[in-house]
Amino acid sequence: MLVSLERLALMAAAARVGGGRVALCHGCFDILHPGHVYHLQLARVGCSRLFVTVSSDAVCSKKGAGRPVFPAPVRAAMLAALRVVDAVALVSGEDAVEPILEIRPDVYAKGWDRAIEPASSRLEAEKSALASYGGEMRFTDAIVGGSSTSLASFFSEQHGPDQG
Repeated sequence: MLVSLERLALMAAAARVGGGRVALCHGCFDILHPGHVYHLQLARVGCSRLFVTVSSDAVCSKKGAGRPVFPAPVRAAMLAALRVVDAVALVSGEDAVEPILEIRPDVYAKGWDRAIEPASSRLEAEKSALASYGGEMRFTDAIVGGSSTSLASFFSEQHGPDQG
């Protein structure tokens, strides 16, 4: 289900009233792959609801030439079609601070690769937003397979457009 960020916040509040826990994932989710699905499944563990916020095309274009491969509404629709995801919203910010503060997830899940990168101002801002109300950051485990960046590179360099 594709909804507004405000609607996600209302859905999260309703889930918590009933004693539920809410998880949030945020990112580009360009070229949906097994690592994304595994990340979403792990993010949901121990939570009754999983919401996803999807970065705008402008934000995702900073990942490199030809990115994003799919426009934001398509990326959001693919995520919304997954059984593990309860609802998806499109957002325009450079980070997940606004979604975190609006939704106030119990768990904010990041991919394993973010845990091993040097601390970024973006990650620190997200941690600070979570700390403001007692939210938890969870880094999900690694899975063997490509990232969206490596898959985009593979398809553009090896197969080119319409090569299968």
